[in-house]
Amino acid sequence: MSGATASPIDERSPDAHRFFFATIRQAFFAWPDAHPDFSPANEHHLRAWLACHDDVRHCAEVDALPGCDLTEAEAIEFYSGQMTAQRAAGGYAFLGRDPRGKLVLRIPRTMKYERNGGLTRLAFRGMCERVYGVLAREVGLDVETLKKEAWREELRPNGFGKR
Repeated sequence: MSGATASPIDERSPDAHRFFFATIRQAFFAWPDAHPDFSPANEHHLRAWLACHDDVRHCAEVDALPGCDLTEAEAIEFYSGQMTAQRAAGGYAFLGRDPRGKLVLRIPRTMKYERNGGLTRLAFRGMCERVYGVLAREVGLDVETLKKEAWREELRPNGFGKR
């Protein structure tokens, strides 16, 4: 595996997860300060945002206005406060729009293994590739560069299979 730059996402393993998270970590360090839509507090916040991104949608979508009398502006203000409180507790949620344009609260899903009710190998691979595509657009770096940096990080003595 030495010197390899390809992603290990062809498999569903702890190494594949570490590589995926290492790539997100590299993107966090490269994230533009002047990004117009999002400023991640940490790499976990970035992963949650990516999971909820329109191009990825590895999240639960909950109707943000379920039979209530709030206007959309009031709901956005209300949920903004709720999301700040949730972030303080270590969780994340984001407002977005479903394909019909309806306001929804997006809550990132876990990346559990299929045997635990999570993603299959193919679903994990597809989700990773969609995330890498978003990162290429949002960070303005070639995703292959981020992957190489992730490999370098993970191939250190405490890297793959050593945690």
